[in-house]
Amino acid sequence: MKITIDTAEAKLSLDEEGKSTDLPLFSSEAFAEISRQWMRVGWSLNYYHRFQWMGVPILQLPEDLIRLQEVFYRVRPDFVIETGIFCGGSLLFAASIFEAIGHGHVIGVEKDLREDARNTLSSHPLARRITAIEGDSASTVVVQKVREITAGGGGI
Repeated sequence: MKITIDTAEAKLSLDEEGKSTDLPLFSSEAFAEISRQWMRVGWSLNYYHRFQWMGVPILQLPEDLIRLQEVFYRVRPDFVIETGIFCGGSLLFAASIFEAIGHGHVIGVEKDLREDARNTLSSHPLARRITAIEGDSASTVVVQKVREITAGGGGI
């Protein structure tokens, strides 16, 4: 597919297999197509690896984080369960939103929890809002731990 953005004419042209479509540049359809291309380029460049939350790497796009905080603020969940911890930035993000709204706890599950991530999370001022569990998220042992925590156990 060939995409041409003509700012002078305010149009987006899509050419695919001999079929050409013009869209108004400032339309939702053009925005969606530009966004798809932006995501493809961003993923190919590991763009999502370039961000941190409170100094800790986070594998999230900034727009996704804004959307997540909107959900956390409106829903005010008791718990959020995240599989895959990486360095812990995403858990710190959720914990900081929960701290700001005065409610919520984040549980992170990681098959091979890195020592530096464990230390970062356990020593952080928001540690009381975070539980990190090492193990396979589909294992019955981990599922049972999560059930116990979310049922009010685990010292939370």
